[in-house]
Amino acid sequence: MPTFNFLHLSDLHCGVVSQAPLWPGVKHAFFHDLSNMHEKCGPIDAVLFTGDLSYAGTPENFCQVDEILYELWVKLHSLGSDAILLPVPGNHDLSWPDNSDPIVRNLHTWACGGDDAIAIRDEFFQDDSSPYRKAVKDAFSGYLAWLRRQDNKYHRLPQMTPGMLPGEFATTLEKAGCRIGFLGVNTAFLQLWQEPVCTHSK
Repeated sequence: MPTFNFLHLSDLHCGVVSQAPLWPGVKHAFFHDLSNMHEKCGPIDAVLFTGDLSYAGTPENFCQVDEILYELWVKLHSLGSDAILLPVPGNHDLSWPDNSDPIVRNLHTWACGGDDAIAIRDEFFQDDSSPYRKAVKDAFSGYLAWLRRQDNKYHRLPQMTPGMLPGEFATTLEKAGCRIGFLGVNTAFLQLWQEPVCTHSK
């Protein structure tokens, strides 16, 4: 029976000011461990990146993500791995909108269980043209722009069926006659509010 090896990464937070001087040392240790793991387990088939690639969802942040992923894939290729990339966005991979926007305030009401939460939820999921849906898509526009340029010779993406929310997908991978299904889910789509504490009673 074939084996399927994956590397799970999360919370890179590219763009944190204090990260730059620390990354070279971390990268050295990480790549050393990666080489040891590769020797014991064999080639890596997929890299699962489960959110917060960036710190603030800016184009500059995502350029730094590209640089780190490029180095990672060069390392993987040198070890003999031809891995695909399977990412989903986190709450740091979005651009926080203006809290005074009534649409954003209503989404915050939903997230915190306010009085109108059910009505807002129903409109969000039932109306494709809902302004709430647009606000979420706009917030993740930087992530989506980054995702569109990942299908290259290094950070290769499989064929994906997009989901309803930005960054969601379904895909099936095949290896040695076996098929493995993956679902990527955006669980950060209601974290648009810049204050971490809910003000609505539940």
